[in-house]
Amino acid sequence: MRIIKNVRHIGIVVSNINKSLNFFQNILGFKIYNNQIEKGKFISKILNKKDCNVNTIKLIAPDESMIELLCFKKKNIKKNIKKNINIDSFGITHISFTVFDINKVYKILKNEKIKFLSKPVISSDKKVKVVFCKVFDNYFFELVETLK
Repeated sequence: MRIIKNVRHIGIVVSNINKSLNFFQNILGFKIYNNQIEKGKFISKILNKKDCNVNTIKLIAPDESMIELLCFKKKNIKKNIKKNINIDSFGITHISFTVFDINKVYKILKNEKIKFLSKPVISSDKKVKVVFCKVFDNYFFELVETLK
């Protein structure tokens, strides 16, 4: 029995919605699909958070896959940021994007002060070139270029 239709979106809790939106929209090229403030009984109930107030922005990639940025309105979000997420930590650790020109993307993100674990590297089977980076809210991106 098939129960999953598709992956709907990937949610990312961010500390600065404007900085994150700029990054995904102006640097990575995502387009805004929906931008709203969610508060009240429904969102508080489904997230089990009293008096929940969250800015959610759904962004669409060129292939129509979607990510959702969530910025919760609370006094001190910094204390919720996990300090010790590593690429080998248990749980969800990274989001992978296929890119057209990994060297160009690497250079653009380096100029944006994004930290990389290495320079782009060609895989052992020579089919892809890959690099991982850690972005400002302490999660990882994997960037992959398919080689001919």
